[in-house]
Amino acid sequence: MFGGLSLLASAIAAPVFAATATSTTSAKPKVDVACMQSAIAARETSIASAFAGYSSSISTALATRASAFASAWGLTNAKARNTALKAAWKAYRSVASSARSTWSKSRQAAWTAFYNTRKTCGSGAAAEDTTTHSVDASL
Repeated sequence: MFGGLSLLASAIAAPVFAATATSTTSAKPKVDVACMQSAIAARETSIASAFAGYSSSISTALATRASAFASAWGLTNAKARNTALKAAWKAYRSVASSARSTWSKSRQAAWTAFYNTRKTCGSGAAAEDTTTHSVDASL
């Protein structure tokens, strides 16, 4: 009996909400997915190509450095050997620095081109793809 009264009391006390239809709908930003696929493909291809160039430059520099060290340590004169070792390190640092600079500029250019292309892919493209160029900074 108390259960019935409790149910009746809650039914009386509970407000009744009528279903109302609202005509306000938020328009979602549009995204041209084919455009985004193309922009991402171009970015990734460019980054991969730049990284392959960087890797190749560093590999060549390491091989050259190894050869220069072997030649330097083949010298019997300590002064000449020291000069040759310093020259090998200097040449390696120069090539490695240039390779890093080229890689960094190429990576940044790929992302800049992507950002510019993404703008043409619709107003919602940037909101859906929030990853930035910093993701590749550690490569």
